[in-house]
Amino acid sequence: MRQIRTLGRRDPLKLWLLTVVAFLLLIIGTGAVPSAAPVQWEYKTVWFQVNAGDDMNVLQTRFADALNQEASRGWEYVGRCAHTDSLYSCADFIVFRRPRI
Repeated sequence: MRQIRTLGRRDPLKLWLLTVVAFLLLIIGTGAVPSAAPVQWEYKTVWFQVNAGDDMNVLQTRFADALNQEASRGWEYVGRCAHTDSLYSCADFIVFRRPRI
């Protein structure tokens, strides 16, 4: 601490330059941090609508066929991200993912 005071007393320009260099090194050092890992997955959402009075067996078959079709294209089932309900119909938003190429 004593050396910094004497440096400032002798030549304020040197102290100012030392401070600027320290801040520049700090800025350069934070910029050198490696960025986050690249995104490894791409996502896709599929929308299913169910109307009141639809046959559950038909809906189940249609849903399973859609899941199998997406799986054959390389998409993996993640889960349901949203569900909306109304008096006459409901909708499900199903999320799929696959490795980014």
